[in-house]
Amino acid sequence: MIIKYLFVFLTVLILLLGSLCNASIYAYSAAELENARLVGVVTTIILESYCTPSGVTTTSFPVNGMIPFLYNRNDMFYSKYDVRIYWDGRAVAATYVPAVLDVYKATGRGKYAGEEIISRRPSLIALMAVFSGSRHVEADRNIQHIEYYRLGNGILYLGVLSRQTLYVYKVVVKTRSTCRQCIIDKAWAEAAAKISSSLKLYDFSRASFGLVQREAGVTAKIIDWRITGNEYEYTVVFVIPIYEIDIGYEAGVLLRIDQYLHRGQEPRTQTGGEAEQGTSIINISYYSLNCIGENALYSDSPPMEQYMGYYLFDAHWGTGRLVLAHEHGRG
Repeated sequence: MIIKYLFVFLTVLILLLGSLCNASIYAYSAAELENARLVGVVTTIILESYCTPSGVTTTSFPVNGMIPFLYNRNDMFYSKYDVRIYWDGRAVAATYVPAVLDVYKATGRGKYAGEEIISRRPSLIALMAVFSGSRHVEADRNIQHIEYYRLGNGILYLGVLSRQTLYVYKVVVKTRSTCRQCIIDKAWAEAAAKISSSLKLYDFSRASFGLVQREAGVTAKIIDWRITGNEYEYTVVFVIPIYEIDIGYEAGVLLRIDQYLHRGQEPRTQTGGEAEQGTSIINISYYSLNCIGENALYSDSPPMEQYMGYYLFDAHWGTGRLVLAHEHGRG
């Protein structure tokens, strides 16, 4: 008799959950926060990469007070960046993608009092690049192997494109409850911080599902369930309407490596001209030094102007440090 009633109960439960799982996600417009207000501005470096001829990063040197150009305006960032560049002591290319983020806060009212949603909308994105060539000496008894790492022609490229899309996050929770709202609330409590960490520019960690549903258009759907011991295991999917901002960049330079062999004292000529007696060039090689990367940022509102552009430069086979910033086709 108990088995019969258990079978009936499970059948009804399956039909009930089936109807919940098949409920369609309602249509919504762009996820504009209704109660959002600007509360601050954050300037930060959102991407960085390094490249050395040997691929080894063992030492570092600082570059202080870098002020990047804006990619879509004629003025400049007001923020300076102090960065450290890791390299192998011979040649390096390093890139940094700084951004200005406008910080908005949406606060809950009524039953959502005390809750809040933070969104960080990128308003400006730029590209900074540092190239460095050097002179390198290795001694073997009275013989010196001297190498000059010289910088030649190069390019800076920055692309910022955007599209409206859906961010989907799946979470599995265990509970004894069969209440749909209770299941979703529990799943959201477990997923909110992880979603915020993944999106980076959207902080839901202090907001209930009810608030993010109302303010940001977040929807939820139970897509699967099963019995595990004396609990139910539910798979819940959260769908967040967002704008995805795709950033691509490249900073590259042609590197020429002049290798000299010198017997006796070190040669005085270090500019690539005629070396003094006792010094002979044994090899000239070329190497493409490139930093290439891409990443996606997210925003709850339409992003800034889209842009794709590049800047060409010539370092004239120098061995020093070259610092460049990308500004709408100029550096």
